[in-house]
Amino acid sequence: GVHPMEEALAFDALLRLESPRYDVAAVAQKAGKSPVFVMQRQRLVELIPSIAEAFLADQIGVGHALEIAKLPQAQQEKAFDAVFRTVWNGGKESRVVLPLRDFTAWIEQNILLSLDSVPFDITDATLVPEVGSCAECPKRTGFNALLFGEMGSHHDQCSDAVCFNNKLSHFVEKQIETKPKLVQITTA
Repeated sequence: GVHPMEEALAFDALLRLESPRYDVAAVAQKAGKSPVFVMQRQRLVELIPSIAEAFLADQIGVGHALEIAKLPQAQQEKAFDAVFRTVWNGGKESRVVLPLRDFTAWIEQNILLSLDSVPFDITDATLVPEVGSCAECPKRTGFNALLFGEMGSHHDQCSDAVCFNNKLSHFVEKQIETKPKLVQITTA
């Protein structure tokens, strides 16, 4: 009867202990759960307060909360707004929660950014040195299989639009520096 958010807070507290020191595998073993389960639950603590409150109030289910928690906090509110659909029922307008499959598809189409065709090398740690390469980034679906699961196996995507756009801008700046006669035709 424990709410998933309370479970997440407990897992997070165990993972933050100094002594004894636990990792995800040890917590999973003690709880009788899989490491994927523990990692996903623990991620719920990353929800912004308003969404965590809505989740605790059962306005959204655990599946929707888990999908939102995978996203950077700057994008969580946008995703939360997309969880709901307005429908007419008996002449009245009401808000219903999208099916999880539809919501996951919305996130993939509207928030995640494809790394399959970016012009920069995703393994280049020097492009924006303070963030490193995309290859080892936990916000990349292809790298963080415990968190993104099946989503990461379909496409290699970035869940951090700010970082993605920053890298893209740096890449363009470097291209202009190395090729001063380069002419920009469009910003599209």
